[in-house]
Amino acid sequence: MVLHKRYSSVAEARHKFEREIKKATKVLERNGKKDETGKVVEDRAVLVCPSAKHGESTQAILRMNGADFLEILSDSLTAARELENKLKH
Repeated sequence: MVLHKRYSSVAEARHKFEREIKKATKVLERNGKKDETGKVVEDRAVLVCPSAKHGESTQAILRMNGADFLEILSDSLTAARELENKLKH
């Protein structure tokens, strides 16, 4: 599943990004891109999150670029990464 939302501000998107990371049971990756001034312009996280099904987990890839927030959810991290790569192009 892919969820995309453009928030009204970067701060609002950042809040959502950080809130989703706090809900994760494990952070597998966390990285970002900075501009020439050192300001983070894009943030990315790969997470293991609790699933609605008891005892199971969901893989999530979060991307934040400005006020844009993207969340890819899948039972398979490989499938989530493949979808992320397709969405980049």
